[in-house]
Amino acid sequence: MRELLRSPELKIVILNALFQPLGAIALAVGILVGAFVWGPFLIIGVIGYLAIVLSSLADQAENQRVVQAELHPPRRIDLGALRGAYRQALQQAQTTQQQIDRAVATAEPGLRETLKRLTADVDDLVGAVYDIALKAQDVEASLELINRRSLLDEVTRLERLLASAPSDYLRNQYQATLDAKREQLANLNTIDEALQRWQAQLAHAQASMGDILTQILKIKSSAIMQATFDTDGLSGQLREQTTALRETARAFDRLHAERV
Repeated sequence: MRELLRSPELKIVILNALFQPLGAIALAVGILVGAFVWGPFLIIGVIGYLAIVLSSLADQAENQRVVQAELHPPRRIDLGALRGAYRQALQQAQTTQQQIDRAVATAEPGLRETLKRLTADVDDLVGAVYDIALKAQDVEASLELINRRSLLDEVTRLERLLASAPSDYLRNQYQATLDAKREQLANLNTIDEALQRWQAQLAHAQASMGDILTQILKIKSSAIMQATFDTDGLSGQLREQTTALRETARAFDRLHAERV
């Protein structure tokens, strides 16, 4: 029971029910009238308030809407925040999403609801593309501030100083500085490789969205020809792509925490 009460969704639903405007009005009127006009009206006000709370708790559609709005607020995608290839990647994803939406909207009524359900994760996939593009752009901009040529020259200089150091103290100092510079270079190489992988994953996500669009068109044509088509692969592909991109986003977060 305690674990149930700790559930974020349950807390949101209960708080939404307790603070319904109509319920607050009923309770306030009951208190005022009960205190200054007729005492028993306070009980009526409390009963009215509880009835509104229970009605709200029983409204599944409202509960889902409130939980969704609280835990998964509408994503705000700012195309202007991106530039270059990252901007193009998001534009292509959005264009494909619009084509998917049009393909679903023009399907036969009986098929339309199925397609809506199967493509419900497309918006989240586009959001994941935006998140990764924004973070990758940020990391790339940070890398541009680092003069790698200067860092390599510094490593070479420290190696010469280390070789000709006249004392153990200076050798230890030069070695410690050299180790730090080499580690910085290694980190830069690791970040470069990670960026290349993530850029490739963005391209793969774009291609997958195009594949999803063609699958939807194939499903529509199959329905017209009264053929059968397995739709499980479509929803599975969407989930896999979204999960992979979310993992990439989390990897970017870890990279931000360990940035050079």
